[in-house]
Amino acid sequence: MFAVLRVFRGEKVDVVSSSCVLCQRDAAEWSNFYKYFGITVDTNTNKTDDSSRTKCYQKDIVYGTIEAFAADHLRQIFEMKDVRPDRSYQCIIIDEVDSLLLDQGVQLTYLSSPMVSMDHLNTILAMIWGHVQQYGFLFSGHQTFVQGPPASFFKAIFDLINTEETEIDDPLDILRIAEETNTVPQGFTEDLHKGEKEDILKKLKIVSQDDVVQFFEEMEDYVPYGFTIYTLNSEGLLCLRKLSPYNTNQIPDLKFLVLDEGLCCPLYDSEEVLIKPIADLISEKIQYTPCTNSTDKISIPGFLRNLIEKKMSLWVENAFLAQQLREGRDYVVQNGNICPVDFRSTGIIELNKKWGDGLQQFVEIKHQIKLSTVSAVTNYISNISFFQMYHGKIYGTTGTLGSEKDILFLQDLYPSLSACRMPTFNRKKLYEIEGTLKTTSIDWKSEIKQVVLSQISSNSYREGRAALVICETINKAKEIYEELKSSIPGEIILYCRSDTESLSKIEKELVPGDVIVATNLAGRGTDIKVSKQVNKNGGLFVILSFLSENTRVELQAFGRTARKGKPGSAQIIMCTDHLQQDFRSATSLEEAKRMRDKLAAEKISCMMNDVAEMNLREELFSEYCETLHDIYKKTDGDDRKVIVAIMNEFWGIWLQIKSEDIEQRKKSELQQSLKKDLSAARQQSSSQTSPCSSIYHYINFGNIFLDDKKWEHGARLFEKAMNQDESWAAIAFYSHAYCTIKLSNGDYLTKAKKDLQKALESLKYLSEECMVCLQFIKMVTVDTGKSDPSSLEKQLTTKCNMYRYFEKNITEAIQKLDEIKERGRDAIAKKSPVFSLVSDAAEDLQLEADNLYSRGLKYIFAVEEKPRFCWEGLLVFLLGVLQIIAGALLTVFTVGTLAQIGMGLISEGISDCVEGITAMVTGEFSWKEWAIGKAISIGVSIISFGVGKLIAKGFKAAKAAFKAIGKKLKSLPKFLSKQAKNGLSAVTKTNMKNAIKHTAKKIVEETLFHGLEKAEEKILEQILNGIKNEVQKGIVKDVKTNLEKEPLATLVDTVILSDLLYKEQLRDLLEDDRRKKDLLSIYKQLGNSALKPLYADLSWQNKLNSSIIKVIDSAKEGTHGKTRIILTTIQTTHYAILAADAIGEVLTLSSKFFSNLEKELNTFNKGKTSEKVKRNELTFSETDMLNKFKQDLAETLSTLLADALVEVFNKKFFSHLVSRAQNEANDAIKRHVRSGLKSERTEEKLKAGQHNSYIANMPVNPNAKLAANTGRLSRSHAEKIKDNKTAGTLLDIRVLSEATGTRVVILTENKHGKLTKMQEVSPSTKSASETVTLIYRPKSTQNPNGHYDAFINNETVSIDRKEKGSLFHALARGMKPKASEAEIASEANHLRSVEAKTLLKQPVQWESFVKHKELTETIRGGDWYMAEAGRPERIIKENKTLLQKLTGKIEQYKGYCQKTASPAVEKTVNADQQPPNRSIVEANKLNQNSKLAVAMLQVRKYLPASDTSKISGVEKHEGLKLPTDHNLKDVIDDVSSPEPKALRSCLATMISKDDVVGTFKLMTFGAMFRCQLINTKNAQNKKKSKTRIAMFEKNFQQLSTQMVQKWFNLLQGKGVMTNDHLTTITQWINNQGYKDQNDPHRKQVSSILS
Repeated sequence: MFAVLRVFRGEKVDVVSSSCVLCQRDAAEWSNFYKYFGITVDTNTNKTDDSSRTKCYQKDIVYGTIEAFAADHLRQIFEMKDVRPDRSYQCIIIDEVDSLLLDQGVQLTYLSSPMVSMDHLNTILAMIWGHVQQYGFLFSGHQTFVQGPPASFFKAIFDLINTEETEIDDPLDILRIAEETNTVPQGFTEDLHKGEKEDILKKLKIVSQDDVVQFFEEMEDYVPYGFTIYTLNSEGLLCLRKLSPYNTNQIPDLKFLVLDEGLCCPLYDSEEVLIKPIADLISEKIQYTPCTNSTDKISIPGFLRNLIEKKMSLWVENAFLAQQLREGRDYVVQNGNICPVDFRSTGIIELNKKWGDGLQQFVEIKHQIKLSTVSAVTNYISNISFFQMYHGKIYGTTGTLGSEKDILFLQDLYPSLSACRMPTFNRKKLYEIEGTLKTTSIDWKSEIKQVVLSQISSNSYREGRAALVICETINKAKEIYEELKSSIPGEIILYCRSDTESLSKIEKELVPGDVIVATNLAGRGTDIKVSKQVNKNGGLFVILSFLSENTRVELQAFGRTARKGKPGSAQIIMCTDHLQQDFRSATSLEEAKRMRDKLAAEKISCMMNDVAEMNLREELFSEYCETLHDIYKKTDGDDRKVIVAIMNEFWGIWLQIKSEDIEQRKKSELQQSLKKDLSAARQQSSSQTSPCSSIYHYINFGNIFLDDKKWEHGARLFEKAMNQDESWAAIAFYSHAYCTIKLSNGDYLTKAKKDLQKALESLKYLSEECMVCLQFIKMVTVDTGKSDPSSLEKQLTTKCNMYRYFEKNITEAIQKLDEIKERGRDAIAKKSPVFSLVSDAAEDLQLEADNLYSRGLKYIFAVEEKPRFCWEGLLVFLLGVLQIIAGALLTVFTVGTLAQIGMGLISEGISDCVEGITAMVTGEFSWKEWAIGKAISIGVSIISFGVGKLIAKGFKAAKAAFKAIGKKLKSLPKFLSKQAKNGLSAVTKTNMKNAIKHTAKKIVEETLFHGLEKAEEKILEQILNGIKNEVQKGIVKDVKTNLEKEPLATLVDTVILSDLLYKEQLRDLLEDDRRKKDLLSIYKQLGNSALKPLYADLSWQNKLNSSIIKVIDSAKEGTHGKTRIILTTIQTTHYAILAADAIGEVLTLSSKFFSNLEKELNTFNKGKTSEKVKRNELTFSETDMLNKFKQDLAETLSTLLADALVEVFNKKFFSHLVSRAQNEANDAIKRHVRSGLKSERTEEKLKAGQHNSYIANMPVNPNAKLAANTGRLSRSHAEKIKDNKTAGTLLDIRVLSEATGTRVVILTENKHGKLTKMQEVSPSTKSASETVTLIYRPKSTQNPNGHYDAFINNETVSIDRKEKGSLFHALARGMKPKASEAEIASEANHLRSVEAKTLLKQPVQWESFVKHKELTETIRGGDWYMAEAGRPERIIKENKTLLQKLTGKIEQYKGYCQKTASPAVEKTVNADQQPPNRSIVEANKLNQNSKLAVAMLQVRKYLPASDTSKISGVEKHEGLKLPTDHNLKDVIDDVSSPEPKALRSCLATMISKDDVVGTFKLMTFGAMFRCQLINTKNAQNKKKSKTRIAMFEKNFQQLSTQMVQKWFNLLQGKGVMTNDHLTTITQWINNQGYKDQNDPHRKQVSSILS
């Protein structure tokens, strides 16, 4: 109600809750109330893109969390995104105000800023963890010690004492003292000295624990130290065995833990004494490049030196902290991510939070999950600063505001704040039972169990109650849950996670006997519902099982009961073992509370210091933002993007380096330093110099010029990176080589090769860095006992593999440069995106390619030989022209043989023209090959003259034939002279006309066939590859089967196992890629030997030949359609037929191959001793490893066999395949071309691009004069364009460009989802005064007329216009970016008027443009840039038979339908995939920890897209879907599927919340007609619509059930869909629950559609 009142005052209201689940719940519950007053409401926690955030903040009331509000504020001021453009900070209402203002008052919110240079820190972090993880923490009952790594007792003592004041120079000196004291036998030191180091631990086994304890006491007589000694008891706790005899600070007291077998560990009072020694040790192992390389140190880029030196000690400190953090208390591991938990206050799992300063990475290494990049904090805002922006208009309520000191603290922060106590409407009926303090965990759990059972059970004076047990951590909640679940008579619920599914569990009404076990999630803001019977029996009983951080948290927990005048009781039951160490001395609950309250008061005092530091940080950030805003004003495009990224990195590093000064609050010094440093950094970045001396900055600058094709400037900047630090400049060297080839100056081939060689050397540093990090990780995991590599190891291995792909590309480029230089030719470099390196690889490699892209490797390139202009080709082309002319003349003026020769000359001339053009394009020509081809062609011509028999009789006859023809050729001039004298007769004229027609037609046909021949060559090559692939698929199973049979199985094992001395060597052999490759090469050699006899055995050729003939016959049958159908048939459809026939005949060769292979293996194994490692002695994992190797071996042998078979086939039958396929296909194509050249619209379609190019680029003739009957088209279009329902086209853009003097740039999305320039329209009669950029969405099912959005300041501005006027609205928005919607609508209408006036004023000069526009519209619906879904319209008369064919079938999802002859775009609505891919991807973005979203992505083998640019590829894949009807044009308005976008978003939200039942219900509704979900009168009134619906409903229930069952099968084993889920959904479908008007999910869908 208060929010409504503030809205009525004209204010925008923000409502803050403590969790996203609660704010979404509250917004939904109150939406109808707000709707009654005409007030709009939304939630900001489920928005994943800026456009949805902008729409959200246009609402009157916005619910959200403080993190979401603060993050959007940072997007506005730091990232300069207009997410809340018109919303000022007018009023904020805070739920649980004490939690946000006190407990989280000093909390900072920041947007993640990953920096690519921070990847270099991973090796240091891994090395730090490798040292720190050797230490542990032990508790003595009163004190926690840090335990050092174990060592022999004499070595441990030596390492801890200062030997300068003693006569001890070596650890063995201490061992000699042990001999003197009889701790070890006499001569023990000498034996140990002579033996190997590995023998030390064996010999020490004779030394008992008591002997070592005694030795420490005696050692005190030899050194100036006292020793305190501990051992471990049976519970793993420290047990004191000896105290130091000295009580003075002058004699140090060293503490040790004595273990068995002569070992002991040093004990330290705190990790603080270890931080500096470890930091110094790590620092000594680092060398900063550029420097002289030292092999015993790890290399780090020099520009990171200051940062590392400042942060090293903090990183070591955080590594120790990571050891102490516990899973289930401080954090949880969800879907491979570390998520912090606010266990002390709210119990919320903070999904979007990450720890800083390496802590996040150390916990990731601890759990061996993928390592995230260290992110530098570049932007931030505290809760206090955010709330202060509301200028005192902060309102909130809480039942626990805290002590007087808490209130004073808040009034210091918010001077205008006042608090008042509001009396309750009902008297509080809470009865607090006296608390209990237990000393052990066992007693604590037993007490809780006993109390819970007594409260929920019936007794003599009341019936049973319900109970709530609130635990401190997730782990403790699970312990209590396990303790209680077998004893609870009712339902027991575990509530530990803040998601919708968990919240729904506790929304049920508790009845007597029910128990909820929860964390603090249930302790604040949660309304626990109980039945009337429970209230009658005393109400809900609450147990708080720990000592809360402050009194307010305790009261919040007790506030879950006795609400609104209802009865209830509560009790504290806690354990001293669970208390903080400072509280463990407490002997009673009251004493523990007093200590707690005292500590809470001290914390409030400390918070004031934190606030002072925060204020300083935010002042510095504010100053940086001013600089940032100035950069945004004065730069744009790629320059702005790069400069902003560089400045952010500089600022982030500056903050970290100055962290100590900030903590000491040196305000004036910091402000002066920042101002000076920012000014210098700004100047450096503007002049393309790195302010951090980072090579990556220069690479990014260079890439700007690379995109602009300014090779010289790009090369200069890449040189800067190379000179800065060549150790890490692999990408700079590589890109510089590309620029060098593009410039082609001087000896550029040698220079480019040198650059690439340097790139290879530099790449070794990156590979070595990755390998070193991997080795440290493997060292950490040695003791875990896990044989399978962890996800972290896989991540680093994948990174190494990515570098190998890059290395291969560089090596190939070097080899190609050498070849080109040797031939004395020039080179060109063809670039492609870096992702093409691994375009067909797994997701992990794609992610690593993205990492290389972030480092600046935007493109890779391939070196090719530069085509030269071929003068020989030009000569042959001219000869061809002469032949065509001569042939035409002969055909016109002669008859008989000479006329036939003329026809032949025309064909030969055209052939030579084509060959000459090809040679000029490719730069390649061979006179020898041309002469051979010409000889063959002449021979064919002779045979066609009917003199083949003469040739068959011998050379003489052939010679005579040529002489006869020669005589006729000699008489030709006379004949021509005679014809010339007589003049051209009518017959001659007719002949000439026909000759010209024939020549023209022949040129068209032969030119077409030249292209087809090139296509055929490629297709035939693919056929061969297809045969090989299919043959290999057929063979691989046979190979695997034979390898598993005897005797091959034993022979293969013998080769592997015979040389192994012990089992461990097997793992070393098969896990090492190089050794494994060598082993496979042995088998490959043996396989090659076994294959040799097969090349001579060609008995199968006749059968295989018949198989090929069958395939080509099948291809021939397809030549009745279009050319594309014929070629596609050869290429794809009949691969399977060809493979099936071929494989069936060649499998007889397999048995011969295996027989030969057996002989080769026997020969290879001769003379070998019996293997020491037996197959039956291998463990399960070792056997599995051996079997996996055999699978690789089967693949290798299958490839060999398939290669051999196809090679023989290629040699013997390829010529037959070519001639048969080409002859049959070409004959059919010729018939098609000859018969349909005039009737088909192919030529017209090809001209579509020319029409649009004419409209966009042809200059306007302002002097065109009006003639009779001209200008009709222009006037007609002028009248049409005045109508708002007329869609805009390229013609309208051109007219408005001329009329307004505006340059219009049109962008569209390519197949990768990236914007690319499609067209630019500029005025030709005047200079452009402004530029407007539009984004064109091509015609599709969703956009039948196409759609335009505006593109302003590198941001897409969506145009919501749903009619046909998006073009004019987009132009209006581009011209007036700041205008309101009403102003834009007015401006759009004005633009229509301007265009109409322009057309009417000068109709003649626009007539040709309009005509070209109309010609364009006759082609495929008139779109200039067709979408994948675009297709011709088909007009279908609806009838029952047709409906039965079309309706109720499950078809594979495709983005297009088959083409037909009609010219327009078919108006159909296809079913979405169920669920749509976009919904799954969006769900993963909403909640990356959603198990259901991840599982669905895995089923469909997609990426969980962190990068949104990859989503477009995902949406094109096939997937599961429900059946739906194809709604044709005549019924699309009244019987259409639900609005896809709104439902997809709703479905994405449901998936992200892991609500399985809700997801499948929405999927079912998503396949229904709109008229089935809402009342659509038009649909109900049409008989054919009802018929269509009836046909649809007939199969809907059965197919829906099948869909659910199929998903259930696919999701098995992924832990997201249970049998209960399947039963619930299936019953709902079978009972036709989707028809229930009161179904909440149906209501949700209906509200979207209404």
